[in-house]
Amino acid sequence: MAGLRLIEAHWRRVSEALRRPGVDLDPFAADLLTSAATAVLDAVTSEWSRSGGDTDRAALLDRGFAVVRPGVSR
Repeated sequence: MAGLRLIEAHWRRVSEALRRPGVDLDPFAADLLTSAATAVLDAVTSEWSRSGGDTDRAALLDRGFAVVRPGVSR
């Protein structure tokens, strides 16, 4: 459980970084984008594992972010 809390704290810092001065992003949107990014990373890891490590992780990341990109209105 302590490991999960460390991971959550890390991603919370990422979300806070998205709200730095000069960035027009409210806390809700920053949290949503951070959650979407972690979901993409999780899916990439799962797919890469399913392939026995034979799938190109960079291509999977590109594919994953392409799927969530239409939901980001900017």
